[in-house]
Amino acid sequence: MEKTEGREQKAENRRQRTDWNVIDLGHVPYREAWEVQERLRWQRQKGEISDTILLVEHSPVITIGRDPKGKKDFLESPEWFKKNGIEIIETNRGGKLTYHGPEQLVAYFIFDLKEANISIHSFVKRIEKIGAGLLHHFGLEVSFRDGNPGVWTPQGKILFIGLHVSRNVTLHGMALNVGGSLAVWEKFIPCGLQDCAVTSMEKELQKKISVDTVKREFRNQASLISENVGAAPREPLVSSCSCS
Repeated sequence: MEKTEGREQKAENRRQRTDWNVIDLGHVPYREAWEVQERLRWQRQKGEISDTILLVEHSPVITIGRDPKGKKDFLESPEWFKKNGIEIIETNRGGKLTYHGPEQLVAYFIFDLKEANISIHSFVKRIEKIGAGLLHHFGLEVSFRDGNPGVWTPQGKILFIGLHVSRNVTLHGMALNVGGSLAVWEKFIPCGLQDCAVTSMEKELQKKISVDTVKREFRNQASLISENVGAAPREPLVSSCSCS
């Protein structure tokens, strides 16, 4: 009887840990998506909602992280970006400069790290695993770099991560280059990494692939985010993580 109750309790714990939502916002401006994140984070902090992932595509925008050195990494003037329809927005995520735009899949994570008993660094590793699993599914060879969150292929960086944590709940997330032009990445230093080549799934695969197709596989891989939650000892939480 005790063994049966134990198995039922473990099943219930697992159900609670994987009780999170995925919401597809479609194509929305960056500021609008940020407002949605902030509202959901407030609700998550009060326990009104479960952990949530937002999927989105943005209009062209370069975001500036909390690292003040990032502002020095523009290789063109603000006027150049404005003329080319690229907005510049300062944010509260970790890291320096990165780009969001059409044909890029962005996933924002509104997760309670304390409830999950996981550190921010371990959470970043889980996001990297999601990205790596997704890219492996499409036949791409990927790697990681110590001290530089994200995912690389032999041709360059393809997935970018930047988070912010307030009262144990995360904000912001990951951006995966699916397709589209990569020219804008040459107009600034991505994540402060000199000579950082940037690539995309379309460039790697030499064929067109839709963001919707990638979204479907993202949902399959996202179960990794709750894998073994609580199994490892707690590490100290920090306020942010680099987007590099």
